Amino acid sequence: MKNEERTSAEAAELLRCAEELLRAKAAGENLPRTGESTQRLVQELEVHQIELEMQNAELLRAREELELSRNKYAELYDFAPVGYFTFDSRGVIREVNLTGAQLLGRERRLLANKTFSSFIADADGKELFARHLESVLHRQGMQRCEISLAGKDGTVIHGQLQSITVDASESTDGYILSSIVDGTVGKQLETEIQDAREYAENIVETVHKPLVVLDSYLKILTANQSFYDIFKVTPEETIGNYIYDLGNGQWDIPKLRVLFEDILPNDSVFDGYEVDHKFLDIGRKIILLNARQIFRKNIGSHIILLAMEDVTERKLAEEALLKAGALQIAIFNSANFSSIATDAKGVIQIFNVGAERMLGYTAAEVMNMITPADISDPQEVIARAQELSLELGTPINPGFEALVFKASRGIEDIYELTYIRKDGSRFPAVVSVTALRDEQDAIIGYLLIGTDNTARKQIEAEQMLLSQRLRDHQFYTRSLFESNIDAIMTTDPSGIITDVNKQMEVLTGCTRDELIGAPFKNYFTDPNLAETSIKLVLREKKVTNCELTARARDGKETVVSFNATTFYDRDRKLQGVFAAARDVTERKRLDQVLQEKNVELESARAVAEKTNLAKSDFLANMSHELRTPLNSIIGFSEVLQDQLFGPINEKQQEYVHNILSSGRHLLSLINDILDLSKVETGNMELETSPFLLRELLDSSMMMLKEKALKGGIELHLDLAPEADVCIVADQRKLKQILFNLLSNAVKFTLAAGTVNLSAVSDGDFIEITVADPGIGIREEDIQKLFKSFTQLESVYTKGFEGTGLGLALTRQLVELHGGRIWVKSEFGTGSRFSFTIPLTKAAAKEPPAILPDTVPGGGNTVLVIEDDPLTMATLENALLRKGYRALRASSGKEGVEMALRDSPDLIILDLVIPGINGFEVADRLRNENASAQVPILVLTAMDLSAADRARLAGKVWRIEGKGTLSTHEFLSLVESAVGPT
Repeated sequence: MKNEERTSAEAAELLRCAEELLRAKAAGENLPRTGESTQRLVQELEVHQIELEMQNAELLRAREELELSRNKYAELYDFAPVGYFTFDSRGVIREVNLTGAQLLGRERRLLANKTFSSFIADADGKELFARHLESVLHRQGMQRCEISLAGKDGTVIHGQLQSITVDASESTDGYILSSIVDGTVGKQLETEIQDAREYAENIVETVHKPLVVLDSYLKILTANQSFYDIFKVTPEETIGNYIYDLGNGQWDIPKLRVLFEDILPNDSVFDGYEVDHKFLDIGRKIILLNARQIFRKNIGSHIILLAMEDVTERKLAEEALLKAGALQIAIFNSANFSSIATDAKGVIQIFNVGAERMLGYTAAEVMNMITPADISDPQEVIARAQELSLELGTPINPGFEALVFKASRGIEDIYELTYIRKDGSRFPAVVSVTALRDEQDAIIGYLLIGTDNTARKQIEAEQMLLSQRLRDHQFYTRSLFESNIDAIMTTDPSGIITDVNKQMEVLTGCTRDELIGAPFKNYFTDPNLAETSIKLVLREKKVTNCELTARARDGKETVVSFNATTFYDRDRKLQGVFAAARDVTERKRLDQVLQEKNVELESARAVAEKTNLAKSDFLANMSHELRTPLNSIIGFSEVLQDQLFGPINEKQQEYVHNILSSGRHLLSLINDILDLSKVETGNMELETSPFLLRELLDSSMMMLKEKALKGGIELHLDLAPEADVCIVADQRKLKQILFNLLSNAVKFTLAAGTVNLSAVSDGDFIEITVADPGIGIREEDIQKLFKSFTQLESVYTKGFEGTGLGLALTRQLVELHGGRIWVKSEFGTGSRFSFTIPLTKAAAKEPPAILPDTVPGGGNTVLVIEDDPLTMATLENALLRKGYRALRASSGKEGVEMALRDSPDLIILDLVIPGINGFEVADRLRNENASAQVPILVLTAMDLSAADRARLAGKVWRIEGKGTLSTHEFLSLVESAVGPT
């Protein structure tokens, strides 16, 4: 190498000299060189030329060798069993060998400039490849990753990719060289090995007894779950550790070492090796070990399979059994069990104390004489033989053979049988039969152990009865559950449905199986509200009338009223919610209709009220307009009858009497019509006050006394002591009731008869009865009595006046008081009319007005405020004839002025007058000092309401109706107010 460098340097120097000579020659310069130097230079150049030609020959030979080497490399590259790829920095394929193209299933020429990631089978692999390139480009050395390539036929090829960067030269860019090894077969083998390992481990895990696998060094390779459970160790403490080191050396057991170190090296199979050891954590364990040493020739090692059986309980039981010999003898001789041992033919050989007690025989009476079949129910023995013959497919003779046949075949046999005692009584027994065998397994006898089953049979019968009752109760409960018209369900505390009835299935359109286990809220349009309702029930213990909308499977919606309560078990532990959902869709519709009807009714009521108000106004006006002239007629008739203006003849007196009675009758008729109308329209109100019942009854009879005397009829009062009390009622209306009943009784009673008025106490009511010996009423006509404007047939009414209003009004007034009225009558013998009113007692009678009933005398001036001239004339004439000074005022304003100016002693006031009405007049007079103490007597034809009377209370002395007072009664009131003249 140094020679080549030296030659090159010399050649370069010669070349430089030759170039200088050539330039000088071209310029015509005189060369300083001599011929020798030139000759020497030419020689050197020739030498160098030869050397260069030799070097060129050597370079050509080296190039040929390189080309040959390159061709060999290309063959190795193309046909290598590894896929080679070169990528640029973006993962684009620059070159690939034949193996790589075959891996991708594409032609080699088509892979150039393709993105390698497009051949990766999944997105995760593409992302992994990108990270792989990034690691390679960051000069992190050789990088590896696992990828899955998608073949052209859709197959997936698992391969391992290794990549490294190749540095760039002056003429080429750098690139990434990668190799891929097809690992599909290896992957499959690895998967198969893993599946085989898991299969083997699953087999190990399914073994219920502890099982461990050890390597040749006694390190634990694997263990099943039973091993971990029984010996209370974890896989972390077990796998990879020496078996002697388990549990901090607790498994370093001498007998275990003998098995592994002495026995197994000489015998690869060993069963039933018992190890008795006390472990610190789990106590004493007696273990039977079965060991297998398995050689694996392919890998030149072996494993030890160690199966364990925990026989601790069995061994301890055997030890206890060995210690219990005396106990067994005691049990055999126990009086609570019958132990009967026989020989092979069934003849009794042993008969213990328990058998003697149960069966009543002594051992001497049965031993070597009879078989157990002789003390058993023969019919049951025959039936057992038949059953066993069918069951086992072989004929079995009735008798002892039937009792022991199964035991003789080694089949465990326990059956029920009826034993017969020595005295002939019977009892059920449970018998266990065992065959007794000798050392050669030949049967030498049988042992029959029996227990008296009477108590158990009784318990079973009771249990059966209780079970039947329970089934009946469950059926009854289920029937109630199913027959309910409501949709009923139960849920657990979390709102999951646990039971439903048929109505719930209909409501939701789902079957019972579909509903049970589903959330309650899923079947309502508002699940949140439904869930909240369940929570509310759990919190409040009960919910009523919670409105929800259920949605059926077909989308039908039903509005339901949800009622629910919690329910508990016998220990008061919450079990869930019992709920009922009633379909209120129709009710909601009816409510809507009802609401609409209520609106209509309200509108109609308003119209009716307006009509009633107009009617009330009309009745008030009619009352005034009818009563006012009628009062004048009655008043003038009384004046004429009393002959205040001179005597009149007998004929005139007769006519005046007819006018007076007709006027009073007409006034009574008008009053009845108006009162009945007020009751029917609801305008009649009670004006209650305390009064003595006796006084009311007496005064009622006094009103009809004169009429009764004229007819030769006697009136009789029978008042029970408990009814002689002060009551609270509407005195005027009660008097009207009595007047109607008494007047009818007098009217329909023949001469010389007696009308009886009685009153008794009946609990919280007073019962008042009017009985007469009159013409009576047919039974079929009684129901017509209390109808308005209805009179019975002429047979009753012939010769009797009446409008048919009295009893109808009477019934209305009684019911207005909260009582009832009825009649008992027999045609031709008389009638009994009875009615009740609530007994409301009063301590004392209260005065009806502020002023006393009488006012001390001291004046004779009376101011009459009345707009009707006839009524004014009637009152004025009566006052003047009695010696009073009468002042007249035809309007309210005039009346107030005269009262303040003339200071009258009494004011008679009509309420319906021009200008200021009577109510305002009373207000003004009471507010003026000059007239505040003057008594005011109201005479009105109006029907006053309770509100009207309340307005006048404390301002007027008395209120009387026009037409209700005779002239004498009127003058008596005046006299009581101002004193006699």
